Amino acid sequence: MSASVPVNESKTSWLDRAVLSTFQLDVEKTLYLLFFVLAILTRFWALGDRGMSHDESLHTYYSWSLYKGGGFSHTPLMHGPFLFHINALFYSLFGADDFTARISVAIFGVTLVVLPYFMRRWLGRTGGLLASFMLLISPSIWYHGRYIRDEAYMLVWGTLIVWAIFAYVHKRGDKWLYLIAVALAFGFLSMESTFILAVIFGVFVSVAALIELSQYKDFWGGILGRSVLGLAVAALIAIGIVVLQTLIMGAVGLGSGDPMPFPQPPLPLQEGVPIEFSAQLTYWLQMAGGAAKVLLFSLVPAIAIAVAIYYWFKFILPDRLRESPSFDLAAVILTLSLYMLSAGALVAFNPAWKLFTGTDFVNVAFFTDGNFPINDIGPVMRLAALFGAFAAVSVAIGWWWKRRVWLIASAIFFGSTIPFFTTFFTNAVGLGTGFVGSLGYWLEQQGVQRGSQPIYYYFVVTPVYEYLPMLISSVAAIFYIVRGLRNWRRGGKLTSDWDLRLVVPLLIWWCLGSWVAFSYAGEKMPWLTVYLALPMIMLSGKFLGEWFERIPWRSFITERWWLAGLLLAAAIVSGAWLFGNLQRAFGSQQLDGLTTFAAWFAALVVLAFVLWGLWRMTPRPTWQTLLRLAALLGLLVLTVLTIRTGWIWNFITYDSALEFGVYAHGGPGLKVAMKQIEELSQRTSGGLSIRVGFDAESSWPYYWYLRDYPNKFQYADSPSRGDLDAPIIITSDKTWHIVDSALQRTHTYWQGHRIWWPMEEYKFLADCPSGEVDPATGATVNVAAYDENGDGTIDEMEKRNGQARCTGYSLRQLPQNLGTLARWFIEPDRRNALLDIFLNRDYAQYVRVRNADGEQLGPHTPDNWPLVNDFRIYVRNDLASKIWTEALGTTQPIEQPTGDPYAEGWRDVAAVQVFGSGIGPGEGQFQSPQGIVVAQDGSIYVADSLNHRVQKFDPKGQFVAAIGGPVKSSQPGLFNEPWDVAVAPDGSIYVADTWNHRVQRFNADGAYMNGWGAEGNTDGQVTGSPSVFFGPRGIATDKDGRVLVSDTGNKRVQIFAGDGTFISQFGGSGLQPGQLDEPVGIDTDAQGNIAVADTWNGRVQIFNGEGGSSASWEIDGWLDKDKVGKPYVAMDQQGHVYVADQTGLRILVFDRAGQYLGSFGQYGNGSDDRGFGLPSGVAVDQEGFIYVVDTVFGRVLKYPPFEPTVPAQADPVP
Repeated sequence: MSASVPVNESKTSWLDRAVLSTFQLDVEKTLYLLFFVLAILTRFWALGDRGMSHDESLHTYYSWSLYKGGGFSHTPLMHGPFLFHINALFYSLFGADDFTARISVAIFGVTLVVLPYFMRRWLGRTGGLLASFMLLISPSIWYHGRYIRDEAYMLVWGTLIVWAIFAYVHKRGDKWLYLIAVALAFGFLSMESTFILAVIFGVFVSVAALIELSQYKDFWGGILGRSVLGLAVAALIAIGIVVLQTLIMGAVGLGSGDPMPFPQPPLPLQEGVPIEFSAQLTYWLQMAGGAAKVLLFSLVPAIAIAVAIYYWFKFILPDRLRESPSFDLAAVILTLSLYMLSAGALVAFNPAWKLFTGTDFVNVAFFTDGNFPINDIGPVMRLAALFGAFAAVSVAIGWWWKRRVWLIASAIFFGSTIPFFTTFFTNAVGLGTGFVGSLGYWLEQQGVQRGSQPIYYYFVVTPVYEYLPMLISSVAAIFYIVRGLRNWRRGGKLTSDWDLRLVVPLLIWWCLGSWVAFSYAGEKMPWLTVYLALPMIMLSGKFLGEWFERIPWRSFITERWWLAGLLLAAAIVSGAWLFGNLQRAFGSQQLDGLTTFAAWFAALVVLAFVLWGLWRMTPRPTWQTLLRLAALLGLLVLTVLTIRTGWIWNFITYDSALEFGVYAHGGPGLKVAMKQIEELSQRTSGGLSIRVGFDAESSWPYYWYLRDYPNKFQYADSPSRGDLDAPIIITSDKTWHIVDSALQRTHTYWQGHRIWWPMEEYKFLADCPSGEVDPATGATVNVAAYDENGDGTIDEMEKRNGQARCTGYSLRQLPQNLGTLARWFIEPDRRNALLDIFLNRDYAQYVRVRNADGEQLGPHTPDNWPLVNDFRIYVRNDLASKIWTEALGTTQPIEQPTGDPYAEGWRDVAAVQVFGSGIGPGEGQFQSPQGIVVAQDGSIYVADSLNHRVQKFDPKGQFVAAIGGPVKSSQPGLFNEPWDVAVAPDGSIYVADTWNHRVQRFNADGAYMNGWGAEGNTDGQVTGSPSVFFGPRGIATDKDGRVLVSDTGNKRVQIFAGDGTFISQFGGSGLQPGQLDEPVGIDTDAQGNIAVADTWNGRVQIFNGEGGSSASWEIDGWLDKDKVGKPYVAMDQQGHVYVADQTGLRILVFDRAGQYLGSFGQYGNGSDDRGFGLPSGVAVDQEGFIYVVDTVFGRVLKYPPFEPTVPAQADPVP
């Protein structure tokens, strides 16, 4: 029998442990778990359905570029680098699309909802639940937890700081200081709003530390206490002077002036005439304001720092401050923030430096583009010294304070920031853009005021979404402040519940500080409302939690208070309806008015019965009970409305500018368009290799959406037809008038909303400059101030752009504005208009009211939204019918080809003369002949291109002489592929010596006189670079002897005097009138008009003698960009323009306005007298005979004068 083996039953595997052995799922945890699950559903459901807005596409694209190995260089222009790195991480895990691009913000959005669980001690158990629930349903926080910006991250970092502050005061554990270091580091890595949060929380804990110090008996009797009191009084006086100056000058309508430096005294307008009172008042107010600001921003801080340093280091710091938990918090926030604050010193340091040197220490314009110009050594070295000074102060304070704790906190801070700012040590410049440029760029941008919103902007937008926490937190703040004043005598004793006593003051300070800071900041955007919503929700949760815990819920059920609540709700609804329709009920004696009165009276009877039931069927209510019931009912209604608002915004109107919470928002057509583009690419190429072009205005978001399309390209703002050579072209409303002129025959377009803005008529309350807008009515006073396109009318976009200048506010407007606002709440039609907007985002009633006021507003519906930039997608006609099962918006129907547009009026005309001896180098033979001209004496000159010569023939077509040849040469008098020839009135011969990049001049006998030109590429510009050519192919002379040269590759025409002196130029790359792309043939008429074959733009343009465009028309057939396909034009004295159609192998005839008159010519075999192998040069002699060069068969055909076969309209060109 074997011996038994003892078993040690005290050791069990971790796999045997119960999963929930230490987790009791009570009601509280169940509710948090429910909120957590709901947060996941509401943040992740349909996360990728909404198209990317402008800012989002920047974030997603550069994250993708980092993920693909393209690196990343931090720039404050796009805030911190954390977003780009975490997005790149999720791309590497799940791939890149609209859904995965938003995963990180959704995760942070879910995290925020559950954070109140860890703050139950300070918010209260009920308060924490309520705060978590309000974070779950908050429309703005909900929306921006699904929006790829930094706000979702920032809300978590800010909440962590608050949690750490409470926890450290309670437990004094160093880990909470380290948590602050983490939150601050990643806050600065996320967004510059961290500076605001650091100031808000830093000031609070500093004041708390001062209160803690004040508990010592000798504090107020000592030097420190008296100095604090004195400095506080001085600061209050200085602030009072600044505020008084602002109020008085605003009230009397004077500008605040610039008190730094002090203003010059006002001078009398005339000798012996006293100075105006207003000028004197302005001067002295500016002086007082300047002195106050010097005191406030210079002397007060300097004295405070000097006294504090002296007294603290000598008397109390070693012992007492180390006993203050708030000082520890202040120390870690201050010392770590100092590393980021050095650029802020420029605000005070620049004016002082300028007094002594005349220049700024470092002008904030250094940070304009968000980069850090490392090569600008002077400013860089000064900023480095400034950063070093701030770092030295931080090190000194931290080293003295708690060396070990500070070193660990600093290691956490730098261990987080340096890798991200430098993209893990691949971008050293990120140290400058991060630690200095972040605040520097933010300060520089304050004057830009992105969005151009008025100072009261958040008082307009926040109530539209965050009305629930805004109302509750306002009541809570008043309640707590009144209660605090009543308990003032209790003082700030350092009791065991000191952390609990700091909760309400911190939450109120957080709310007020956020409202003030973000309202004052230059950039005001709808997504920044989340910074206001978060503290309001925390304060609301705290207040409601305490209130709910005092309500006797059991008696509400047993004593039928629920019935009282229902009756009270009915009474409130009836009373509100009666009040709202009071004016309508008694305002008319017509039938409709009497009907309204009857309904109003019936509602009054219902209200009476409800009140009777409330009195007889429920316990006798006290006013306190009724108010409590009314408050609960109001909370219930507002909660349901908040959920409704959030649901509609996040899942119904998420891509609509009907919402106030968006700005520069992506339209719904973006996603539809990309679906169709992908479908077309898959059908035609089997992948994503289709060629797609887009303009600069459409580049965002299309750089993101076309990231996997290898053949995407961005074309210039003034594109040529060649730039638009693609099956799909995307264009914005900025350039589609150009694109349409090039593609209207070959492509079909669909139109939709690319980006749009919410209605901004609240800006009418701002202080607009005189002569632009009546701030009370919004009526335009000065049309010229708004009329940007010069059409004499003001559309909604022009009005919005004009309002962008109206961001100030004057107290002079207050009475008038209050009266205007009151009308919107008192008059039923206006009130209903606001309610329609608030509840349903329906602007129809608002438009009717405004139009009744004299405005001319159009429909404010998604299809007719006035504040919008649209886009078009042009698809080549042969492909368009394969796709577009869905509409983007406005659709242009596909126009099927209608056949040859020039078939009508074609004539079968035989040449009256044919000359040329065929292909070869001999006399009268040609090799690729091009341009032709007929001199006044009847002599005919032909540019024999590949024989490198010009041949002269008599009127009968007999060879006379040759200039140049037989081989190409750059010597004077010789050529390298001459493409055209012209004869001036004085008999001088001018030759476009194409690949010698010059013009050569000969006398009537063919003797060389002079030449000019040099090779050069102007990149299509029409300024500078005279007498430089990139292959001139066309040349002509006018009646004044000027020489006009088609500088083909440089996309311009140059004008010279007969001796080669440069006169002017016109053209330049582009499709707009007057611009050119591959100009070739050129000719003039007796009136000085100039005709140019604008080849790659597919049109003929007519210019006046100064180069101004007067007419143009398209040539259906100039689609071949082969280098041989270079058409020529000619003009006669009857106003006819002859155009070589090298696709149709014919000559087209138009008048000078572009009216088609007929055509002649056909394909020829080289031996007939009717057609061509390829028509090129065209000329008309004084008798009207038409000469056409047949390039392929080396001959010239002379046709009889043309008689129009299509009736012509009157020629408008003189």
